[in-house]
Amino acid sequence: MELEKKPIAMMTGEELRFLLGSGNVQQEEVKNDIPKERVKIKGIRGLMKFFGGGCSSTTAQKEKDSGKFPVYWVGNRFYCYSDEVEEGIKNSKKTKGND
Repeated sequence: MELEKKPIAMMTGEELRFLLGSGNVQQEEVKNDIPKERVKIKGIRGLMKFFGGGCSSTTAQKEKDSGKFPVYWVGNRFYCYSDEVEEGIKNSKKTKGND
């Protein structure tokens, strides 16, 4: 009963868990293999946004020109797909580390 009057900020994690009644609840494992939706990336600016926004246009251009992922052209504009970019970057990191 003393625990119910104790301020939450002063409780330990174990006390709070006991008070909430979740002491015997197990957390489910979160899978990282959730399939992501395929997104069409248009142009250098789209590629910059895909890389996190902190990427410069020069870096995005170098990645595009590196051949790590397929680039599709329509006239003078290009596009690529997010899943192919992720796979290409992931594979290039694996091969780079094995050198």
